[in-house]
Amino acid sequence: MTTEEALEASGAEPVNDIFQINPDSTNPYAKGDKVTHNGKTWISTADGNVWEPGVYGWEEV
Repeated sequence: MTTEEALEASGAEPVNDIFQINPDSTNPYAKGDKVTHNGKTWISTADGNVWEPGVYGWEEV
């Protein structure tokens, strides 16, 4: 499955051209990525970020 197919299948909504998808060790967020989580917008403050927004490595925007 391509990245585009995975994003489409996930039903994720874009935030500043970044999609929210569930990260894992093979699919982490990069520093500067923006996501929505629990109705809030977050920006990753760390490369390789697999933490849930609000726990570690995220700043609410």
